[in-house]
Order: sequence, then structure tokens, then C-alpha cells
Amino acid sequence: MQSDDLPTPTTQIGTVGTRHPTLSPQQLIMFFSADEWEQFIWEWATAAREEYRAVKRVGGTGDGGVDVAGFRTSNGLEGEWHCFQCKHYASSIGWADLLPELVKVFRHTLLGDYALPTRYVVLAPRGVSRALERLILKPTQMREKFLDEASKWLSEDERQGVLDLAAATDFAMFESAEIDVVLETHSRTSYYSVRFGSELPMREIPGSPPQGVQPEESVYVQRLVEVYSERWAEIDSVTTAETHERSRAHFAKQRIRFFRAEALRAYARDSVPEGTFERFQEDIYNGVIDTADMTFNSGWDRLTNVMASAGHLNLTSHLLVTRAEQDDIKGACHQLANDGKLHWVDE
Repeated sequence: MQSDDLPTPTTQIGTVGTRHPTLSPQQLIMFFSADEWEQFIWEWATAAREEYRAVKRVGGTGDGGVDVAGFRTSNGLEGEWHCFQCKHYASSIGWADLLPELVKVFRHTLLGDYALPTRYVVLAPRGVSRALERLILKPTQMREKFLDEASKWLSEDERQGVLDLAAATDFAMFESAEIDVVLETHSRTSYYSVRFGSELPMREIPGSPPQGVQPEESVYVQRLVEVYSERWAEIDSVTTAETHERSRAHFAKQRIRFFRAEALRAYARDSVPEGTFERFQEDIYNGVIDTADMTFNSGWDRLTNVMASAGHLNLTSHLLVTRAEQDDIKGACHQLANDGKLHWVDE
């Protein structure tokens, strides 16, 4: 066979840009440490924030068999709660791996360390074995197997109490999670893009600002009125700023920018980890403050120069820049003015 006759290899792997292969989330989780896996499951559990009053990561020495907990009431471990058991093993989880963990649950419930959870989910990158999955799907059989085999993990003093509690428990509370479903759920959290290096979700096009200045705009619009009043004496209020032929178009544009930045803040809250927008805003502040501190002949000059500086900032180190536009960045300057960090007219 001539070399020209050899078939061209094909590939299904993903790419970064158009050249470099990258691992899928399903592959990446296989390389997590046990600690990273717990953190990932905590992130995953936050997707059900409507279901829980709080989600806590409690794993560690002396955790009583609880890695991540979802609390359905304000009573924490004393109320109704769900237990998420994190296991990062090189192979799938079998009955021998799970049995001592189940013993812990009943033991610590009897000791009063917590109320018996109403849901117990096993989460492992490679899932559970087929035999264990079949057993989990037959709660009565699973309970009988536990009662037959748990004694070797129990002291004589605690044996009867644990077995009695287990005998009275509906083992339908125990379940395993399909990893593809876990990843799909995690993709709806604000942690997914950062953890797996994927693109941020698309952003809805913001609508028009509400009619009339809103209470949350009170500071930055007053700063704009000061600019207009200094330049055009007849503009001395928000009302005249909104209607005067010299200022109304500019004023309307600044309101659009402010609400674009507010929409980006709301988008960030659901799409990226907490604090991401605040760091983005802080870098905008750091990028324009030297300009804002310069000497200008008027507030109008300071405002226009700061806006020009904002438009030229290099923010490529920030994840949000992939979904931020010029009006969002310039609108952040009005947010900063709203917070008292920027002003336009010399006091």
C-alpha cells in the first residue's frame, strides 16, 4: 500500500479555537482530587437553591459520613435534610464501598449528631456498579442485605439500636446519581464556565430603561444634572435634563448605559461565581480613576474623558468581557458614580 492510499484519521474530540484538543467535562472530572470532587458536588447542589434553605459542604475529619448537605428547613441537621455522599474512586462504587457509609448514617443518627436524612445520594465520577444499582432500585432487598451484613461494622453496644433503626427505615431514601445528569445540572450553575473553561451562556438583549428615573438611579443622575447645569445654566433638575434639547439625548444615553451595566450585574449573578462582577467593576474603576483625578476645565470634560478611557480599557483577563459591550463598561462608571466613587464636577 502506498502512503497516499492510507485513510485520513478522523476525530471527535473538542477543540480550543481550531487547533488544540481539549478534554470534555466527563473526562476532566476523572482527574479531580477527592477534595475537588466534594467542591464540585457542592457547586452542583446549589442548582437546587429553590429546594433548600442552604447547601453546606461539611466533609472532613469527623464529618459523620456527611460530605455535602442540603437543608430544607432553618433547623439544619436537626430538620429535614438531604445527604450527598461524594466518592472519587478509580472504579465504580460497589456494595462493599457503600455499606460502611450507610452504617455511619444510622450510627450518627442514633448518637444524636443529626436527624436521619430523607434523601441520601451517592455521587461518583464512575457511578455505581450495575449490581449496586440493581440493589438500590429494590429498597426492600437492599434493607434486608444491610440487616444481614451490617453487624461486622458495629460494636456490640450499638448493634441492636442501629439494626432496629434500619429495619424501620424506608431504603428508598438511598439513590445514585447518573454523572451525565449531574453535569447537565451543574451546567446551569454559575460555576460551570469557570470550572470547565466553556463559553458563558448567551445573554438576553437588555430592554429599554424604565420610564422615569428610578430610586436606584438617584445619585448618578444628580451627578449628571451637575454636569449639565455647569454647562447650561437653565438645566437645574432631572426634569429639565430629561426634556432640554441640549441634554435630553445625552441623558437618555447615560440611562441606557446604566441599565445595561445593571443587566450585566444580574447576568453575572446567575452565570459566574460570586464576586466576578465586583472584580470586573473594580478593574474598570482602577482603569479610569487616573483620568478622573486629572484637572479639567469642566465636569463635561471629565465625564467625556472618563467614558473614553473606559471604552479603551483592556479587560480581557475577565471572564465577563466575552459578554460585555461598550455600553456595559461605560455604564459601570455610572454605577461607580452611584456608589460615590466617581464624580464629574469639582466640589
